[in-house]
Amino acid sequence: MTGGLIEKPTFLVHVVFPTGKNGEVADAETMCKFDTIFVASLTYLKGYLKSYDSDTIHSDLYYSRHRVDTTEITFEDGALFSVYLEDSNGDDNQESMVAKAVSNKAEIHVPKHKIDQLPVVQSLHEYSDADRELFGWFANHIIHEVLHILGAYHHNEGIMSGYVDLIENGRVCLVNRIDDITTRIVSEVLSANILATPPVADYHFNKETRCLTINGGEVGLFTVVFLKEARYTKWFYFCSDFTFCGIVPEDSEWDRIFVQFVHGAYILFEKNNIYNSDPHVFARSRLPGGSPHEDTS
Repeated sequence: MTGGLIEKPTFLVHVVFPTGKNGEVADAETMCKFDTIFVASLTYLKGYLKSYDSDTIHSDLYYSRHRVDTTEITFEDGALFSVYLEDSNGDDNQESMVAKAVSNKAEIHVPKHKIDQLPVVQSLHEYSDADRELFGWFANHIIHEVLHILGAYHHNEGIMSGYVDLIENGRVCLVNRIDDITTRIVSEVLSANILATPPVADYHFNKETRCLTINGGEVGLFTVVFLKEARYTKWFYFCSDFTFCGIVPEDSEWDRIFVQFVHGAYILFEKNNIYNSDPHVFARSRLPGGSPHEDTS
């Protein structure tokens, strides 16, 4: 395999708390609450992925909070979350948290009254039922954005569809809350062994038969999904070979195609790229300098 593999035993999630648009500043107690939410969310996600694929060695997910009012943090592999507090004037709408992810950076805009309701605890067992439900609300949004950073798109069910209740029998449960496509993509992206050189793929599109053939070269193909407006379509394929061959949907049914390789790296083609035999629009891997992911908020 060209370039061999690089070991990536950890994936570090950095978190900063910039000043909000109206001057809101996160105090020590608020940051401590987010410590609990982020650490627990990453722990739940790590456990879920291990239960999904115990044979794959995944990078460990770690949390690192920074007390600086900046988003200028340099890192080779990981993610950066910017958490903004915002005075929402008491709006208690569950959809009121605004979040977005682009490439390996995400930002969430948190209604201040929401985080103020959550107590500081040493253990999640100390939460009341109401506290646990609110904690699940925060964890849902954070895990959603982490999954975007790790290559996931929107789905019409589960956590990638928006807010879903994560609490089951008094505990956070991700089983049946994350769809199979997202789980497969993210599990491979978090492989502890990644390609030293992001792969490329040759392809051929037959305009008459609408048959698309993609050749991964020396690298096996893992997942192929047709996308529409940053959402999975019903046309997706779990691969186990070096070549993919399938029929391209009608024009109105897709706008991009996601092609993931073994060891997690992936490329995206726009519809016009395929029709005009152009190169892929960009590539993404956990190596520094990879092309940016589209806005998947």
